[in-house]
Amino acid sequence: MTGGAVRRTGSSISPKTGAQERPGQILAKYAGFVQADAYSGYDHLFENCARIVEVGCWAHARRKWDEALNSARQPCTEMLVRIRELYKIEARLKEEPPQLRLAVRQAESVPLLDKFYARLTEISAERVILPSSLLAKAIGYTINQREALYRFTTDGRLEIDNNFAENAIRPLALGRKNFLFVGSPRGGKACAIALTLLQSAKAIGLNPYEYLLDIYNRLMSHPVNRLHELLPAAWKKSRR
Repeated sequence: MTGGAVRRTGSSISPKTGAQERPGQILAKYAGFVQADAYSGYDHLFENCARIVEVGCWAHARRKWDEALNSARQPCTEMLVRIRELYKIEARLKEEPPQLRLAVRQAESVPLLDKFYARLTEISAERVILPSSLLAKAIGYTINQREALYRFTTDGRLEIDNNFAENAIRPLALGRKNFLFVGSPRGGKACAIALTLLQSAKAIGLNPYEYLLDIYNRLMSHPVNRLHELLPAAWKKSRR
């Protein structure tokens, strides 16, 4: 793990709460990177599991500065411009292989991040900032997430934000009130499975309707010990 030993806020939540138990249950056998916002429910996971590495989201960090823009225009505008420079680099690297992405990030993005945080320290010293202000929240979020926000510069496979995942679950978020009435916990789980298959199919370029139509027609007769063959990636491979 790189950067300073900085941890997000919210770690005082009891480890017995569902907010902290659920991520650990889902990722019980996982080892690798996890990219997320600063939701406090993940704190226990990142602080107590050496096999999982936290990756911050610059879209969420940027949102904090955008929310504070009207109350502190000069510093927020400056920091938003600095964040935009990071995204300009990412736009150039979108179709490039991980090795090149890593090299360019190390050469260009890391110096920008260093300047960003140096300027953040100056802003904090230049003015009196009320702890409850939106500017204080933007500064606090960015400082607490510093190590995680640097993370995308350490591996070319990583993204600068988790917008891809955010967009994938948007239909679920938009329909959240309707999904309160799925009928039962089993219905909710079935809905989650269906949406996961749908978004996974879309992510690898499948026609979701063709994919779901085929697997649902075959599901009841398919051997239980070979259900993995119906997952999007395996299904796509079998069609080549």
